Order: sequence, then C-alpha cells, then structure tokens
Amino acid sequence: MNYFKLFPNIKIIKGKVNAVLHDIERGKIEFLPLDFSEFLSELDTGKTVAEVKQKYPEDEQSIIDANLDYMINNEFGIYCSAELFSCFPAMSTEFFVPSEITNAIIELKLSSIYYLRDYLSQLEDLGCFDISIVFYEQINEWCFLEIFEHILQNRIKSIDMISKLHEVLNDTFFMRINPDCPQV
Repeated sequence: MNYFKLFPNIKIIKGKVNAVLHDIERGKIEFLPLDFSEFLSELDTGKTVAEVKQKYPEDEQSIIDANLDYMINNEFGIYCSAELFSCFPAMSTEFFVPSEITNAIIELKLSSIYYLRDYLSQLEDLGCFDISIVFYEQINEWCFLEIFEHILQNRIKSIDMISKLHEVLNDTFFMRINPDCPQV
C-alpha cells in the first residue's frame, strides 16, 4: 500500500494562508495547513507516499505520518495499491435544476392583478418555484389575500412581495394569515 487516495467526496479548497477539507457527503469541514493540502494534492496525482515525503525534511516526516493517520481515522482517504488508486473516479460536481426558470420577478399594477393567475400558471409550467411580486403602489388587505388565493393553488415554494408601506399590512396581519398562507 504505497499510495494514499482521498475519497471522491472529499474536496480541498486552498486559501492564501490555510486550506479547508470539505467532506461533501457528511457536510463536515476541517481546517488543514496549506503545506499539508499541497502534499495531499500531490498524492492525488498518483505519486507514492514515499516519493512525495522525500521532498520534505526528516523532522517533518513524523508530522506527515500523523496527519495521514488523522485522515485515515476520520475516513477522508485510504492507503491503497496502484491498481486500487485508479478505482476512485472523481465525483461529478455538475448541478442540474429540473426547471427552465428557477425564479422570477413580476411587476404589477393593482389594475393588472387579475392577470396574476395566468402569470403564475405559466411560471409553474416552466418549473419556477421562487417568485417576487413588485407593486409600486400600496396594496390593501383584500389585494394581498387575492394574490395568495392564486398562490395557494400553485406549487410555489417561496414568494416575496414588495410594495409601498401600508398601515394595515403589519405583523398582526401576517400572523393572522400565516396558517392559510405558509409561503409568507
């Protein structure tokens, strides 16, 4: 077992002074000395532990061994043979959203609020679940409830509403409608 391989779910992010080891699977983050992160990066290219260690002074060898033991004990990597080293393909970091549009901003006048149902339906067909609605006028309680009546019939996860300040739309109002409008 001459090689050391980090598991595919372990990512090292190097900074100016230190580095961070991120275990994506467990959501765990560990700080690493920058020198040791460079050592691990070099091992990840397929060099043996002995090849990389010989570049360091004799007094640092025990520190390197202790750090590698720490990596093993915390299940960040393993010692392996040359054959096994190639059996760990890189983990894909691509991210796909199953929506054509992830979020939208709708600007409305009070006189055009009746078109909101159509807008929301079209956005839902596109897979949009996060919406902001902007009014450049004051909206009253009736208008607000009318908007959320349309929203309750859709699969919208979150909604932001922006309008001019109105005295009726206060904390008491939002606490009263919260059971019926969980998106608020």
